[in-house]
Amino acid sequence: KCERLMAGKPWLRPSRRSVLTLRPDQAQIPMLGERRQRISTRFETQPELVDKRDVAYEVVLHYVKLDGKNAQIVTFAKDLTKQKLAENRVQELQTTLDNVPDEIFMFWPDTKKFFFANQSAKTRLGLNDSQVRKLTPYSMEGGLPKDQCDVLTNAMIRDGQQSHSFVRNVEQPSGEKRSIETNLFYIEPDGRKPRFLATLRDVTTQERAIEKIRQLDASLDLTKMEVYSFWPSTYEFTYLNQVALNRTGWNKDEWYGKRTFDAITPSQQEKLAQQCEALIRGPEKSITYEIYDRTGTPLEISLHLIAPEGEKPRFLSTYQDITSRKLAEKAKSEFVSTVSHELRTPLTSIKGALGLLKMDAVASNPAKLQKLIGVASYNADRLAILVNDILDWEKISAGKMKYKMNVVDLADIVRDSLTANQTLAQLNNVTIGITNCPEGLRVSGDASRLIQVMTNLLSNAIKFSPKGAPVEVSLNKIGENARVSIKDYGCGIPKDVKAIIFDRFTQSDSSDQRRIGGTGLGLSIVRAIMDAHKGSVDFVSDEGKGSEFFFDLRLLARN
Repeated sequence: KCERLMAGKPWLRPSRRSVLTLRPDQAQIPMLGERRQRISTRFETQPELVDKRDVAYEVVLHYVKLDGKNAQIVTFAKDLTKQKLAENRVQELQTTLDNVPDEIFMFWPDTKKFFFANQSAKTRLGLNDSQVRKLTPYSMEGGLPKDQCDVLTNAMIRDGQQSHSFVRNVEQPSGEKRSIETNLFYIEPDGRKPRFLATLRDVTTQERAIEKIRQLDASLDLTKMEVYSFWPSTYEFTYLNQVALNRTGWNKDEWYGKRTFDAITPSQQEKLAQQCEALIRGPEKSITYEIYDRTGTPLEISLHLIAPEGEKPRFLSTYQDITSRKLAEKAKSEFVSTVSHELRTPLTSIKGALGLLKMDAVASNPAKLQKLIGVASYNADRLAILVNDILDWEKISAGKMKYKMNVVDLADIVRDSLTANQTLAQLNNVTIGITNCPEGLRVSGDASRLIQVMTNLLSNAIKFSPKGAPVEVSLNKIGENARVSIKDYGCGIPKDVKAIIFDRFTQSDSSDQRRIGGTGLGLSIVRAIMDAHKGSVDFVSDEGKGSEFFFDLRLLARN
């Protein structure tokens, strides 16, 4: 056997080497048997071969002295090359796994006992190898509950599932909750026992960042403003919120790789490029401008050049539909023009009447004198109504409108309102009448403000009715509410105005304000007063045939 061993290992041939060759790292091998100190010795060696191969041997030297013969040293050599190679590989693997920041565990499927844990795992647990080997995935600190562990591992074995990942919130001894990502692998090595390998990673920071992004996305998706982000050089999108996606018609995955010119017209892209170049040149980092989209909708665009620390600069753009603002600006402009006209007309009439009185031009004619006084009085009332509307709206806007709530019989409100508006009806050659008005429908309200509501609705019905037409007023009980209705047979309300008829400065048409008079504040004041009474106001209208406005108030209990 020794001959066969030496046949492939020239360094062992006795004719070429001595025993000293087996231990080249020592100056000499102690003489065995000298003074009977040792009979044998054992050591491992890695001799240098001619062909430079790495080998390892275990060498045992025995001192043998037979009777009547010279002493000899008998040498036993065992090839450890494969064993050492395997040990080195294991050590390299151990070193590698110990330097991984993730916790790594290996355990047997049947007993669930750990047979390996890397240094990160042992450090967190504060245990050594022997202590870790006594634990299971459900007995260690922060581990899975046993029933969950069994269900998961059994399912992976049964279904042939090689891996499974999940994130758990684990409460630490300090009370802090950490998000731990677990990746579990079922491994079946050839010719070896199956085993599970688990990696645990603390992803608390990432999970919190993801949650913040999720909350930000949800918040931006709920805004009415379109939000876009794109790169300066390529104009490629990096973000669109849901409102922006709705405009473009893209879904949440379809927009990747799209650019701004895929969503806007060439002229809009040219305008956008000019604004972007201006921001890049500086010094301004934000700019706002307006455009109209393909449908003619006015949009306000706010463009910002942002440069987060450590990241590439990018553009953030918001689109906001400013249709309502444009309508409000138009209505406000028309309101100013209307108020100017409304002030000028009665003032001119009053000034003319006072001028004639001053010159005694009608002193000898009592009838003309009374007519002039009537003209002055009527126009003074117009001015008072105009000023009162403006003052009331300012009070409402500032939240300073005062209400004196008492028990009110709506039948009294209806009758008093009709009496107060008879003169206006006569001047417009319109008749106003009551079709139904039962007594005893009582509500909690401010009588003067409710009469103001009736006056505003009645004056509108009168002014928009043709000459000789009736205006019908009714009071009815509907369920637990009382409803007051004012119906006219005038021009009705156009469909495109119905949605904004209760907004301030609004009438059916700006020309109506000039022709009929009024500030456009009346219906907005009516709605504000109804809101304060916890009531409601609405209308139905058939354009060209008339309108019916009505308000509902909650009836008081009988007691």
